[in-house]
Amino acid sequence: MTDFEINKRLAELLGYKVFDLTLPHGKIVTVMRKTYQSDVCKIPLKDYCNSWDDMGPIIVDLEIEIRFNQVHDVALAGKVTGRNYYPYETDINPLRAAALVAIKVLEARL
Repeated sequence: MTDFEINKRLAELLGYKVFDLTLPHGKIVTVMRKTYQSDVCKIPLKDYCNSWDDMGPIIVDLEIEIRFNQVHDVALAGKVTGRNYYPYETDINPLRAAALVAIKVLEARL
C-alpha cells in the first residue's frame, strides 16, 4: 500500500468520508470530513504515515508500541497482547508501521 492508500483507509476506519475536491483554479485535493458533518467541515486528508501530530493520538489510544531493530534498521510496531505483538508490522518509517497496525486493529473491530 502507498502512504496515500494507508492514510485514506485509516481515515475511513476512524469515521471520515474521504473524497477529492476540485479547487477553483483546477487543482484537485483530497479532503475528509466526519460522516455526520456537512460539506462545510472539510479538512485536508491527514498524513498518518509521516506526521506525529496526526498519528500520535491513535498510537496512544490503540496502545501501539514501537521498537527499533538497529541490526536490520527497521521499526517494529505492534499491539501488545501479553508477551507478544499482534498484529505487528515492520517498516523503515515507524509511523507507517504503526498506521498499518492501526488499520489491522480497527478492521478487526468491524
